[in-house]
Formats: sequence, C-alpha cells, structure tokens
Amino acid sequence: MEGKDGLNLFYRLCKQLQIDCQLIVDFDVLVGGNLRQSVSNDERCSQYLQRRGIGMEPIKAVGELLQKVDSCIKDLLKLTLDSITSTQIQQLYNSLVKLPSPEDLGKKRYLFILSVLNMKGELQKQIKKRYPEINLINGRLNQIIEGFRLASVYILPKGQLENYLKVENHYEISDRTKNILSHEERNYLLQNSLTENELRDRYDSLLDILDSVTGVIETDFRPSLEKRLIDFIFAIQKAVRFHRIKNLHDLTHDREID
Repeated sequence: MEGKDGLNLFYRLCKQLQIDCQLIVDFDVLVGGNLRQSVSNDERCSQYLQRRGIGMEPIKAVGELLQKVDSCIKDLLKLTLDSITSTQIQQLYNSLVKLPSPEDLGKKRYLFILSVLNMKGELQKQIKKRYPEINLINGRLNQIIEGFRLASVYILPKGQLENYLKVENHYEISDRTKNILSHEERNYLLQNSLTENELRDRYDSLLDILDSVTGVIETDFRPSLEKRLIDFIFAIQKAVRFHRIKNLHDLTHDREID
C-alpha cells in the first residue's frame, strides 16, 4: 500500500501499539485520503481546535474549509487571464484551467490552498469579493496545521518538498523535474559545507520540522561500562592468581579474558 493510504495504515498501527510516530506529509493530505480522518480522531488535534473556538470535529472543519476554497476557485476562474496583474496568480489560473474534470477537484483545492499560504495578499487583490473568506481560510489553515502537528503529523507549509527549492512554477512540477531537483540538491549538499544560517536561509521552515521530529535520546552508558570494567579486571586477577598470565602474549590470548 502506497501514498497517503499507506501513511494512514502506519499511523493507525502505531496508535494501536501506543507508539507516537512522527509523519511529515505534503499539503494534499488535507484534500484526500483517510489520514485526515485518523488525525481528526486524535484527541490532541480535536482538543486544540476546540480551544481555538472551532466547535466541530477536525474533519468537519476541514470540510467546511474546502467548501470556502471551492467558492474562491469558482470566482477566480470567472476572471480573464489578461485581467490578472500578478504573474504568480496567472500561473495559478493557468494551472486551474488545465484541471476541468471533477476528478481533478482535489488537485485544484491543493493548488489554491498553496497560494493562500504563500501569497494571500495577491489573491485578495484579484478576487476582492472573497477578501474575508481568504482571511478565514488562511487563519483556519494555520490552526489545522497546528492541530495536525500536535497529533504528530507535520504538514509542509509550502505544500511539498520541491517547493522549498527554486522552481519556475510551483503549481506544475513534473516527475522529471522532481528527479532533477532531487539530484541537483543532493549534489549541492555533498559539495558544500553550509553553516546553520545558510541552511536555514535555503530551507526555511523545513529545518524546524526536521528538528521537531528528530528528538535526541540521551543514554547513560556508565553503569554498564562500570560492570564491564569490573568483570574485565576480575578476569585478569583470576588469571594471574592461577598463573595463566606471564607476559603480554598470555594476556591477549587468554580465552577467559575478553
């Protein structure tokens, strides 16, 4: 099983085993798949949203959010390309136009949500009548992202890994482009010694997510090391007492001394 359904199975299995697994997921987890339902059932997520004044199950909050997204998409597509002054919104518009099928709804929602998070102001200039809805979508999105985080599911704020790299059009990234970006970025990291500040400038919030999911576990080896040393010294003393050790060669080859 692959994709979001595979992650959902893994997440549910870890819950059953009382293992607090950490997942890093693309933003499209909000527009499809069963993982969002499993996270919705997590008390850490639901209780957080309740404290933020959202009096409904997280999955219903996501559904309400997507309805508002659909309304904004509809109004954006009523515009003509020539009337849009922002190059980025033109890219979004062109990408949405290429997705006319009902089966493409999830992809359209994902693209619009991505644009809200990264250029809310530009969107509000183009579809002014949806100014309040875009504000609401943005605020609700950030609350849902935080709720998911508390349930150990980290949503990439920029949508997907490739959006943390330099690409011409964040709305249309082919599999071929993804492979090229992956190899180029790997080679760049191997060939350069970057400082922490340089890494943060390059990868932004991605490093914060990685810091959160890779916790440090401290282990004290002193008790076991102390016991090992005592056993080692005792074995040498015993060998000397029974005259098995007379020189360095005897010490390094005695079968009872490890």
